[in-house]
Order: sequence, then structure tokens, then C-alpha cells
Amino acid sequence: MRVYAYIISVLVVVILLSYISGDIALNAYESWVKYRNPYAKALESVKYEDVGAFEPLADNLVFVLLDGVTVDVLLDLRKSVSEVDKLLSMGALYINGLSITPSYSVPARASILTGAPPEIHSVSSNEYTGSLSVDSIVKVAWERGYITLCSGDESFERLFKDYVKECVKVEEGAGHGAISLASGLALLRRYLGTSRVFLWVGVGDVDTMGHSVGGPAGAEYNATVINIVRLTLEFVETLKREGLFNNTLLVILNDHGFKRGGHHGGPEPEVRRIFTLFIGPRIKSGLYETLFTQYDITPTISMLMGWRIPIVSIGKPLTEGFNIDSKRITTYVEASRTQGYNLVKAIAEMAGVEVKGVKDPLEAYNLLVECKLTEGMYMRIGLALVIAILTLFITFLLLRTAKHSIKRADIIVVALSVIAFEASYWLAYLAMQGPWSLSDIHSFNDVILKIRTLTALGGLALGLTIGVVELTPYRAGLRRAVARTLTALLLVVAIGFLYSLPTIVIYGLTIRFPFPDWNSAVLYFTSLMRVAFTGFTALPTSLAISIALAIIGVSLFREHKKS
Repeated sequence: MRVYAYIISVLVVVILLSYISGDIALNAYESWVKYRNPYAKALESVKYEDVGAFEPLADNLVFVLLDGVTVDVLLDLRKSVSEVDKLLSMGALYINGLSITPSYSVPARASILTGAPPEIHSVSSNEYTGSLSVDSIVKVAWERGYITLCSGDESFERLFKDYVKECVKVEEGAGHGAISLASGLALLRRYLGTSRVFLWVGVGDVDTMGHSVGGPAGAEYNATVINIVRLTLEFVETLKREGLFNNTLLVILNDHGFKRGGHHGGPEPEVRRIFTLFIGPRIKSGLYETLFTQYDITPTISMLMGWRIPIVSIGKPLTEGFNIDSKRITTYVEASRTQGYNLVKAIAEMAGVEVKGVKDPLEAYNLLVECKLTEGMYMRIGLALVIAILTLFITFLLLRTAKHSIKRADIIVVALSVIAFEASYWLAYLAMQGPWSLSDIHSFNDVILKIRTLTALGGLALGLTIGVVELTPYRAGLRRAVARTLTALLLVVAIGFLYSLPTIVIYGLTIRFPFPDWNSAVLYFTSLMRVAFTGFTALPTSLAISIALAIIGVSLFREHKKS
């Protein structure tokens, strides 16, 4: 009876812990995709700096976003493809930019057009729904009487639907860039005679190809980049031929790159590296190696167009590539610094953090992030220690109670079974290219399918290890086989929780302000999902295998005894 009570108890514990683990993981995921800035109220107290009246460098503003172009690939192609070199030589080319993290398309667009981090503008993932609720360069253009248009980028229309007059939707797939650029040109022709225009053109071919072939891995990706550059060059030359070039500021940029053999979203240098090319009146053509971030694009546009800086911007304007007077530069540099610092200070005060002694907005923001990351850590460390001590104490009592019924063979078999699970799981993880960072994740369903398959393989290895033992002359019988299997699975569950423990202790259970280290977050999520599928996939797999082999072992033993 004691064995049956033990089996039922462990079975219940494994299933319960698996359910809890899956629930925690899904809550963490939900808190990320549905994240909203908890300090949004603080933004209401921030006022934009008066920059006076400056004439715009151009009447119209056109963005062309080359989604997913890896900068290293682009610069390498420049050496051998004349069209790439020609386009990049047409204006002020900044090549050492840094995207936000997570380096996804929709959060990047929000940061490019607001000058704010995802924690502030609340666009944390590509699953963001609804319109952007914070100030932006798009809103500023609307206030100045510009007509806002877009083509080929549904996410831009969604984020700024309150300001967009017309958007041409283009199906994803081959030819997306050609249609988007042609549609954007048609919109310009239609509206330029009656109004000043803010146009956003999204070109998605490279991103689509990058996801299809696993990043910048070869000829297909490079050929797509070349084709898109040629189409963009033709777009610019058409503006020239039709007399639209001299009164238009053109901004060509990417939002992220790709990891070789993977996707994007993570912190890898090749994924986060961005470029920005400014073409138009009073632009000094050349290569500029100044370090910048996506936050700096908005205040730079504000300076070039003579507009106010959006309230949520913490960036600073780029200054080297433009023929503009020093007064304008000084005004915008100081205004961006003052306004950005006031924004961070307002958030810090609401969050109960001091950022005194730091005047640079980005430094002040990083200080705020550092302080908030450590908040509550010591309490979580103390709680983890209490749980660990209680777990060890309970384990000690259970072992002491059951020490007479536990054999040395049981310990060896259970240990070998756990090793078999871990070895098969991680070898399959490497073979199936399980995610190590956000750049290895193509979709949520893809991760779930991989973890489910990996735990099934682990459960198969665990069940075979115990089942094979039951086929030997040293078999222990059906009940002991089940007990060994469940004990091994309980240890596997404990190990899975250990993998997620560092993130829980250092950061917490759900996504909050500020965001976590995303590599740790991936390990945290996949570890919890592993525990979840240990109970719902590995458990039935391993039990079925071990029981089947134990029954065969019992039958063989009885036949041998009869003979």
C-alpha cells in the first residue's frame, strides 16, 4: 500500500507542478505582449521645449523602411554592386546605429517615430494591437498640417491610424517592395499638388526572405537585398525626373538585421545594427561612423524639418551630415537634452527613483532601469532560500521515512534515467535548433512545438532506460518500475525549475518596467514550458514505455521460471 500511495502522490505532484509551470510561462508571455507602461501618467506632466521657428530643409518628408536589411551584408554588397554604391552615396549615410531590444519590427517602428524605448511607448512585441498612445513625429507632422500617407506597411497604419489619411495595403510575398514603392510614388503624385506630405513606405521583401532562409545565409538573401536597393534607387531617380526631389527629405533606413542561421529579436550585434541614409536639400553626402540609436532619428528629423521634438523622445539629433547653421544645431541639441531629461525625471519620480547628477537623457534612463531592475531582488532571494530549505527538509523527511524500502539499485536506475532524459533533451535541442535568444524564435507556436517534441524524446529515453532494466534478471517488478519512472520525472521537473530560477530571483515572474535581459527571459520561458510538457508529454510517454517493457520482463521471467 505504501508503494501505491507514493506513486499516486508523486503522480499528482508532477501533474500539478507541470500545470503551475505552464500557467506561469503563459502569464509571463501575456504580460509581455500586453505590456503597458505603468508610469504613463508621468508623461502628462512633461512639456515640450520651445525650439523657436526654423525653416524646414524640405517641404515633404518621405521614409523608406527596408525591413530586415543586415548592415554588414549591405556594406559588403556595396563593394561589388554599383547600384548599391550609387544609392548609398546619394546622401549622408550613418552606418553605426543600434536598434532597440527586443529587435522586432513593430517596436522598432514605434521607437524610430517617437524617440522612446519600448518600456515608454508600450509597443513591446509584434503582437501589439491598437494605435500608439504617446507623442510622435507623425503627430507633430499632423499638427503642422501635413497629410500622412503610407504604403505597404499595415503596422504603420495601425500605430498611427488617428493621423493617416490614406494607406495602400500590399500583400506580403514576392514583389512586395516593388508594389509598395510604386504605390508610394502614386500617393505622392496625387497629393503633392494640394498639400505637404509625410509618406511612409514599408518594403518587406528582405524580411520575408530572411525568415524563409534563416537569415543572411547566402545567395537568396543577398539577391533580395540587391533587388530592393535597385528598386529604391529607381524610386529616388523618379523623384528627380519628376521634379519632386529638391523639395523632399528622403530617409532610407532599416529596423533590424538578421542573425545568421536564425531570425531577429535578440541582442546580437548583427541583428541590432542599423543604418540611416538622409537624402535631400542641404544634405552633405558621405559616410558617417557616429554611434547612434533608433531614439536619435526622431530628434534629427525634428531638427531638419524645424519641428518640435516629441515629448517622449530621449534621443539626441545627429549633426554632422547637414549644411545647417550652428544656432539650429545648438537649439535642438539643448532642447532634446532638457526635454529628454525632464521625461526620465518625471518617470523616475513616479517610480520612486532618483536620477540626480546625470543630465544626459539616455544615461539617466539607464540609471532608472538599473535601479528598477534590482527592486525587490533581495526579497526574492530570501524567498528562494526559504523554499530551497523547506524543499530539502521535506525531502530529508521523505527519504528518512522510506529509507528501508529504497534500494541501491533504485537510486542508480533513477539517476541513469534522469541523465538519459537530460542528454536526449539537450542533444535534440541542439539538433532542432532550440531557441537560445529571441533571434532564434520564429513564432510562439514554433517554440511550443519544439519543446513538446523535445520533452517527448526525453520521456522516451527515460522510459527506455527504466524499461530495459526491467528486462534484465535484476528486474524489480511493475510497481517498482512505475515508482522509479515517476521519481525520475519528479527530479526532471525540479531540474527544469532550477533552469528558470535565476530569472525568477533576479527579475521576477512576469514582464514589467524595465524589460529583462532577453536571453535570460528565453531560457526562463522555455524552462517553464519544458516543465509543463514534462507532465503532459514526457510523463505518459515514459510511463507507457517503462510499463510495457516491465510487463514483457515479468512475462519473460515467469516463462523462464516455468522452464
